[in-house]
Amino acid sequence: MKGRLKSSGSTAKKGRLLKIAAGCLILLVLAAAGFNLTKEKAKSQETKDTVAELQEDIQKKENKGWELIEENPLKENTDTAIEQAVHDYYEQKTSENGFAEGYNNLTIYLKKARYEDCYIAFVKYTMKIKDIYTEVPGMETLYLRKEKGKWQILSEGAEDEILQEAEEVASHDDVQQFMAGVQQDYAGAVASDAMLAEVLTDLEQASSR
Repeated sequence: MKGRLKSSGSTAKKGRLLKIAAGCLILLVLAAAGFNLTKEKAKSQETKDTVAELQEDIQKKENKGWELIEENPLKENTDTAIEQAVHDYYEQKTSENGFAEGYNNLTIYLKKARYEDCYIAFVKYTMKIKDIYTEVPGMETLYLRKEKGKWQILSEGAEDEILQEAEEVASHDDVQQFMAGVQQDYAGAVASDAMLAEVLTDLEQASSR
């Protein structure tokens, strides 16, 4: 959640994995899990989608006080539908990266996004790297939106407005404390396993080439 490890991905891909696994950095991922349009289809539907989005935006209701920590504290998720959507997202991610055996111990914390039926999710996990015993603590920031009664995880191609929402709530003290805890867990894992530290160092060097 970047000797040399072999991976089915490119060097650039290893770099993205390093940010998830080793950097404890916030990675905002935006695109619908399980809903992938080809570039050709996306282009042909661009005008139609733009009109539909504008019509949808008109009907959106804003969450009052979403940008204030007092009115929008970080809360652990209790919605089973959100939990399932996030689990499905990480299962797909595991099958695609060819590097991690799995993302375990998922814990989902939520803050309301600007509009109703939208959340900024801060997901804590441990990632199992192939052939490495110690799992890597990490976290990822996701944008969730309910569409037609189902929670979607939006990815690839973040809109400026969405990025600004995520940055706004990520600056809250409770989120900063949460991030610090993940960073501490990560540092402890690396310090406890020399092989893990070596692998992560190799990945970092590969990603910088």
